[in-house]
Amino acid sequence: MGYVLEKWGRRRAGIVSTLGMSFSMLLLAGCSWIKVLQSIPYLSVVALVSFIVLSTLGLYTLPFFMISELFPQKVRGPASGLTVAVGMFFAFLCIKLYPEMAALIGMDSTFVFFSIMSFLATLFIYWMLPETRRRTLLEIEEQFRSGKRQTAPTEVELQNVLAH
Repeated sequence: MGYVLEKWGRRRAGIVSTLGMSFSMLLLAGCSWIKVLQSIPYLSVVALVSFIVLSTLGLYTLPFFMISELFPQKVRGPASGLTVAVGMFFAFLCIKLYPEMAALIGMDSTFVFFSIMSFLATLFIYWMLPETRRRTLLEIEEQFRSGKRQTAPTEVELQNVLAH
């Protein structure tokens, strides 16, 4: 998965991952609503496996890759611990709430809920998450301070282009 994050960049991998997760959950919900989808053998299994693969491709691995790229050295230890703890807490909530939600609103509606959450994650990644691949911490901090996205290639990217 590290190869994909390096090749595509953090933001693109995150957006592809969350959009794919959202589509997979909608497809899984559609398997109980739409007769045509019910007639396709193993479609629900493909949707579920797609969700697992796509989530591992980006959303579940992004925090671990980006911890060292986003936090300054003096707060990296505590901030990394807090980031992982919050991520694990939300994973725990999803696991614990799923059976209750499925019993309360139905399995298909629960899949729609998780699809919506995945789509909201797409929007968060698009608007809030900076691309950190091949960028220095100083460049990333400047983006947060100024609120402007990077449009010009970084010096590292220019060196790579000039070297080839």
